[in-house]
Amino acid sequence: MIEKGIYLGGFFAKNRIWRSATNDYRGNEDGTVSEEQLAIYETLAKDSIGVIVSGNFTVSIGGRIDDMQNALITTRQKEYAKTLVSLVHSYDKPFLAQLVHAGNKSKVLPMEKPPNVNSMEVMEIWQCMEHFAMSTQVAKKCGFDGVQIHLSHGYLLSDFLNPLVNKRKDSFGLQGDCLYLLEGLFHLIREYVGEDYPIFAKISSCIEGVSLEENKKMLQKVVENLDHLGVAGIELSGTNLSGYKKTDHLYYLDYLSECRPYTKVPLILTGGIRSLEESELALEKGADMVGFSRPFIRNHTFAKDLLEGATSQCISCNACYGLKEKGKKRCAFTAER
Repeated sequence: MIEKGIYLGGFFAKNRIWRSATNDYRGNEDGTVSEEQLAIYETLAKDSIGVIVSGNFTVSIGGRIDDMQNALITTRQKEYAKTLVSLVHSYDKPFLAQLVHAGNKSKVLPMEKPPNVNSMEVMEIWQCMEHFAMSTQVAKKCGFDGVQIHLSHGYLLSDFLNPLVNKRKDSFGLQGDCLYLLEGLFHLIREYVGEDYPIFAKISSCIEGVSLEENKKMLQKVVENLDHLGVAGIELSGTNLSGYKKTDHLYYLDYLSECRPYTKVPLILTGGIRSLEESELALEKGADMVGFSRPFIRNHTFAKDLLEGATSQCISCNACYGLKEKGKKRCAFTAER
């Protein structure tokens, strides 16, 4: 089934392999795409991937994860991103831009404080949502086939969806079935790019520290809201990668079955999938695509090899997370940078 093509929000993916967004820490300090990143994406585009999702583009300089994170804000950043999109499209690959605000993980200037969901003024929240809308508009003008809004990994928007973090009592709190933040955000984005531009979402399957029952209710609420808002697809990820052993696989498979009854939009399962057998199992259980991140760092032809039945050489050691400086290898076990 993994070799079967699929239509996603107006474009066609030749197979069910989804390259999940991966921060490569290789951007230029002004937020533009670097020559090294062009080489990374050309390698990806040459592989047998169905859909490529970019590393996360910040929507605000104050919301950067690191000094080398790309941005989709200025005219200069847009021009460099256009070159990247043209390169990936030259290999006939659908290409999405992931958009994020790092929130309390933002690398801010000394004496500044990163935004906190409970202390943000309503006007600040709307301003942040407008930044997402404006960057989506830039992505569309660059030629990206769609965007993915990052609602996971403990970044700003995911904190609004975390009952352990969000204690607001106003409309941006978690009371009721309707998540006002998502409704406001997606309606605002639609005002900037129209109804037909594909918008995907990446969400956390599990929230550390909450009960299984509360997690299930919150997950279903998020999925139902996103389905109602007409997203093109939902990627299921998580926030607890460091909590898994090297022998663990299919981290979020059980959460897939909790989501499927509440939406008809395509679901992408990412996390701990390393073989063709595991990929097919995820598809049989209700996933429409299977996502991979670290395996593509370990092996530059991972998708091609997977389709031929090979198992990823990635051992999930997470050493790649520590190899952030430019010039260093991206995987501890490869000779290439």
